[in-house]
Amino acid sequence: MKGIKNMARFLKYGITTGATAAAAAKAAVIALVSDPVDRVVIPTPIGIRFEIPVKESRKLSDGAAVATVVKDAGDDIDVTDKLEISATVKLTDDGKITIKGSRGIGIVTKSGLPVPVGESAINPMPRKMITVAVKEALPTGKGVEVILSIPEGEKVAKKTLNAKLGIVGGISVLGTTGVVKPLSMEACKRSLVPQIDVAL
Repeated sequence: MKGIKNMARFLKYGITTGATAAAAAKAAVIALVSDPVDRVVIPTPIGIRFEIPVKESRKLSDGAAVATVVKDAGDDIDVTDKLEISATVKLTDDGKITIKGSRGIGIVTKSGLPVPVGESAINPMPRKMITVAVKEALPTGKGVEVILSIPEGEKVAKKTLNAKLGIVGGISVLGTTGVVKPLSMEACKRSLVPQIDVAL
């Protein structure tokens, strides 16, 4: 991934689930309006543009397109590493960008989280990243409906604190910068303390 591979001297940085979803969504839009791609460049909130490999992108028979990107957590200890995140897109004429979750993305059931109760657990910054990324590929005046899915999301969610936090049926799409900074083992242990407090 250009732009991040030299950011750490000893540990490899990765990308968030939000950045992965944004890459999948943009690749799907490009496949729909042009041709399938095997990599895509997305902007991030920290001003770095990432070039991310695309596992698959193709048109579908119903006027939609789908793309899949594999999450690369770098050297971080992350249960979401190597998860496949897919985006299915369909153009609209209203100029709006709507983002929905489906299989493998959790539903929020408790208040106090960044996402309202009853909605898919796609946090505000990933939504913004997806919106900005797909705008770069959309034809003028067109909108798009983006439906995200993570086939192994429900299985992986069992290894997280999501259920305790009130997110059921899958994982969350997260990230504030687009970058996953690898933690040492001691730093990882320290980072779990506030999460455990919330869950309890």
